Amino acid sequence: MKNLLNLKKYYLEFEEDLLKLRKNDDINDLINMYRKLKILTPLFYKRGKVGHYYNKILLTVMKAENFFSDTYLINEKIDINKNIRFSNDLSEEELVEYLVLNTRKYLQKFNRSLDINALSFENTCNYASLKTQELCEDHNIDSDIIIISPGYSSDDDLFSGSNFHCFNILKINNEKYLIDCTYKQFFKNGKVNLERLGIINLSPPRVGAYMMMDEKRKALAHKLLKDGYIKIDDDTLKDYLDGFTMSFRNGLYYEKTKDFSYTTNYTSKDYENFLNGLDSQINYEDIKMLGFQREPLNNYDMSFEKR
Repeated sequence: MKNLLNLKKYYLEFEEDLLKLRKNDDINDLINMYRKLKILTPLFYKRGKVGHYYNKILLTVMKAENFFSDTYLINEKIDINKNIRFSNDLSEEELVEYLVLNTRKYLQKFNRSLDINALSFENTCNYASLKTQELCEDHNIDSDIIIISPGYSSDDDLFSGSNFHCFNILKINNEKYLIDCTYKQFFKNGKVNLERLGIINLSPPRVGAYMMMDEKRKALAHKLLKDGYIKIDDDTLKDYLDGFTMSFRNGLYYEKTKDFSYTTNYTSKDYENFLNGLDSQINYEDIKMLGFQREPLNNYDMSFEKR
């Protein structure tokens, strides 16, 4: 009983931290909550699992993250006031722009928003990719909906049914293009801090965190957020998918490998095999180091800074 009262005391402290954050609106208060939870985790972790008050604290931390969900690491303005009509005279890129424009107009209408730039596109990748696919079929464009499963494996439920993502790959005159009109959701400030790593039952930082660590990946992110598409070559496919690959790694990966370079050794050919279901990240990385982290770090105070 005494131990439960102590654990409840910590939960109440986190509720006070949440009230403080509401007043200060300071991201550093959220970072301190992450760090504090990692330090306290061994008190909650018994016989291979955490208990009731740990989960209540985790919900409090997630509430704190939501205060920063309206700001982004990158927030390129989207223009849907263009007037692109379909015709056989459109160039390749004009045709792709036509598809993106109409998918974005659909998303605005679907979300009943007067301003598309106010949308995060959270949980709408399936609807967007279906709309793009419909447009492609209407105009006889070779296109496929691609689903990124966590770890590139639909058989291993790394995030309890979440963290999937859909986009489209289309082929026009032997050139391939990737359309992703909901990429913005991965750049919310509330879910991209590296201190998310190492916390039991909290997903790792989102894709945007890793795209910002490399100039090539960062440039790709800016273009995709602004234009809604990129032309596919070996470099762009790898840069795009590297962000997802790293977002599937939890804190145990870094504690065990000591690799803080935030890169991958996977090639574009590897990724093609992953996307086609011929191989997966799980065949190369310990499954304990992927998806939700289920056990605490040995060094709860470790730094996850790039080095």
